[in-house]
Amino acid sequence: MTREEKKKKSAAYYQANRERILARNNTWHARHRERSREISAKYRKANPEKTNAAVKKCARANRDAAIRAYGGYHCACPGCDVTTPEFLGIDHIEGGGCKQREKLFGSKYAAGSPFYRWLKKNNYPPGFQVLCHNCNLSKGFYGACPHANVLKLMLKNFSSDPVGELERGRVNESCLSDNTASSDLSFPDDHVRSICGKGV
Repeated sequence: MTREEKKKKSAAYYQANRERILARNNTWHARHRERSREISAKYRKANPEKTNAAVKKCARANRDAAIRAYGGYHCACPGCDVTTPEFLGIDHIEGGGCKQREKLFGSKYAAGSPFYRWLKKNNYPPGFQVLCHNCNLSKGFYGACPHANVLKLMLKNFSSDPVGELERGRVNESCLSDNTASSDLSFPDDHVRSICGKGV
C-alpha cells in the first residue's frame, strides 16, 4: 500500500468514526492537561506556518458562523446596503459591548476571535445583530446612526403601513433612538421593540 493510499484510508476511517475519536481525544486531554500542553507547544514551535494557518482558518469559520446566525452578510441598519464581509461585524443591540467583553475576557478590547468563540459556545444568544463598522461606530459614538433619518423619511412619506414594513423585515429600527420611535414615527413602542429590540 502506497503512502497516499494509507492517507486516504486513514481519512476515511476518521470520517466514519469522528465522534468516537473526538470523545476519546477529549477524555485523554482532560486527564493529561500538562502533557497535552507540552505536546501542543512543541508542535506549534516546530510547525509555525501550519499552526498559524489553522488558527486563522478556525477564526474565519467562527466569524462566518456568527454572522450567518444573526442574519447573514448584510447590514441590519435601515438605508445601509453594505454586504462586503470585511466591513461587517456583530453589534450589541442594547449596547454595553465593552463592559461585556471586560467581564468575559478581562479586557474591553478582546473583540474578534474570543468573542466569536463565546457566541458559538453559548448557541448564539439573542441581543446581537450584524452591522457594518460605520453604522456600529456611529451608533456607539453618537447614540444613533445617520441612516435613521433615511428610515424616518421613508416611513413618513412612502409607506402607508410602517409597522407592516418592519414585520416583513424590509426595514429595521435597531439604529433609532427611543425618542425617534415614539415622537417621529408614532409606532406603538412595545410592538416595535418586540420586532427590533431596544436599539440604542
